[in-house]
Amino acid sequence: MVILFVALLLLLLAGSGSKGGRVLVYPVDGSHWLNMRILVEALHTQGHQVTVLRSSTSWYVSEHSPHYSSITVHQDTVQNIESEDFMSSFLHRSLEIRKQGGSPLAFLALYSNLFHMLTGNHMAVAHMARTMLKDQALMQRLREACFDLVLTDPVFPLGVLVAQYLQLPLVLNVRWIPHGEGHFAIAPS
Repeated sequence: MVILFVALLLLLLAGSGSKGGRVLVYPVDGSHWLNMRILVEALHTQGHQVTVLRSSTSWYVSEHSPHYSSITVHQDTVQNIESEDFMSSFLHRSLEIRKQGGSPLAFLALYSNLFHMLTGNHMAVAHMARTMLKDQALMQRLREACFDLVLTDPVFPLGVLVAQYLQLPLVLNVRWIPHGEGHFAIAPS
């Protein structure tokens, strides 16, 4: 019994001396952030230093948090996913289409509405990518921070691009992206 107690005590002491990592997070706003925030809070609880890259127009991702520090990238244009007016209109239109039933025309209208929303978001993300990658001070700050990895939501590619640019390992918070399995995009089988 004493040996078991001493062994458990040694294991606890050995584990408490470990150092948390430095994690750079590139989230996607809206409902995707709700899932990511749980991961960020868990990483913080485990002793990791978490830094979140966020858009200045972010609807959900707060600039101030006890669980992470943030780097805010100034955006002139609000992404569709960050616009309450746009998302309300998108959801209202989607519900109206669904009420029309399951006709082929309703199916096409639903996907047309979805693709319109995604196209606008991809254009805004591309603009943010240009803004970030052209900002030499920001890129230098990210390099000097010596992050251990990038945690990102793969629905938009900017987190993957940032990880590639900084030559850091990449962790996806979900597996699926709009066209299938997310890991195949970064590690094809």
